[in-house]
Amino acid sequence: MLTHKEVENFREPGKKYAVEDSLYLRVSTSGTKTWIHRIKTKELLLGNYPETSLRDARIINLLVKQQVRQGAEISFIRDCLKQANDSEELQKLFLGISDVKVAKGSVTFEEAH
Repeated sequence: MLTHKEVENFREPGKKYAVEDSLYLRVSTSGTKTWIHRIKTKELLLGNYPETSLRDARIINLLVKQQVRQGAEISFIRDCLKQANDSEELQKLFLGISDVKVAKGSVTFEEAH
């Protein structure tokens, strides 16, 4: 299994490294490292390394894969990824639970499950 230290050593500009099924780390020509989820010919930005750790990238990748399997639109997934700051927030967005609803106590049982 890939380690944090190995991710740090990925440095070749313009290269995309396969981490695991559908999860890649792309190194830009400037050296910026970006986590990518690949769906057929589309790519979804999962976050930048090191702000998004290897562990979080794996969790986010699993959440995205689950949404794809359930038939979610790519645009919905992309919007949620842009709004979320971490995997926990992403999961709430995928479930349709916003912090505003939680704060007001208006989350229904169906939304929570």
